[in-house]
Amino acid sequence: MDENLTKDSDVARDRLTLDITDLKERIEECRSDDPAWRELSLSGKIRALLVKQLETLEKQKKSPANESKGK
Repeated sequence: MDENLTKDSDVARDRLTLDITDLKERIEECRSDDPAWRELSLSGKIRALLVKQLETLEKQKKSPANESKGK
């Protein structure tokens, strides 16, 4: 039972409140041509965008072209 309490508190620490007033419409419309996008909750859309951008940045960081630019 204590294990579940620990997991719940870990989840609570990883959540945050974020003001997206100026971004909400842009988020909703960025993939509006995709029916699956329209079905996602706003938090799901934000998470999907973050994951995609992180993957892109991680690929760029690992790219050999970027390594040669630094030399």
